[in-house]
Amino acid sequence: MEPQEDSVKDTADMLYRRWGHGALRHIVNSIAALHDEWDERIAHAVLDKLVDARETAISDFVHLKKKYDKMFTADKVIIFELEFPDGSDIGEWLAYVKKAAMRIEQFRSHALRRNPDPRKPRKPGARIDERDARDPIEQEWLAAEDQLTKQRGKKHKHPKKEGEHEKKRKPRRKHTKKGPKHGIPAHDHSRPPVRDGKPMPVTPANTGIAPFKRTDSRQPPRAVGSRLPAFPEFPRYGRN
Repeated sequence: MEPQEDSVKDTADMLYRRWGHGALRHIVNSIAALHDEWDERIAHAVLDKLVDARETAISDFVHLKKKYDKMFTADKVIIFELEFPDGSDIGEWLAYVKKAAMRIEQFRSHALRRNPDPRKPRKPGARIDERDARDPIEQEWLAAEDQLTKQRGKKHKHPKKEGEHEKKRKPRRKHTKKGPKHGIPAHDHSRPPVRDGKPMPVTPANTGIAPFKRTDSRQPPRAVGSRLPAFPEFPRYGRN
């Protein structure tokens, strides 16, 4: 991580803790505890809670949107896709689940609450925004988190070479099986990581978590790639 990005991340983390009212704060606290001491039971709980938090964010936004758009459905919601990395590196896994938690929290702030001090006045005749205003400290955190997201997005963009034409984007491909890695099947992407390159012991009470699938979900499954988007897209909701 570059020094400037690291500084913005530290600021965003500090403001998030100061805010103290994030819907995913308990998940974030669990991730911080895993940094200090690894616990497979807590790691599996984090996976479950992240999946639930994402579904709840979608449900809450659809409920809010239906107040003035009865035809709005969950399949129209654009939100961070969950695809947990292979379980071979604890640091990578912890970094991913922290980023996922922040992206879901970021989505909730953008979609469910409005800017308390918008820079531009609303356009004449625009629909009145009846959402609750964000707390000032939440708005401060969100601005820092948005800045961090923007920096990460720029880092993943590659400048076009002179004379290079726009290429059609290839459709995303699902993971394919590539054989076992450290004793864990490569297709089991939702398993928490191993330590020191050795697979964690599996007991009858802890047999791992199945890969993320939207069973009984309000949003149809989408194809996902091997790399997650560096910049999340938020719903076009007449934000300030």
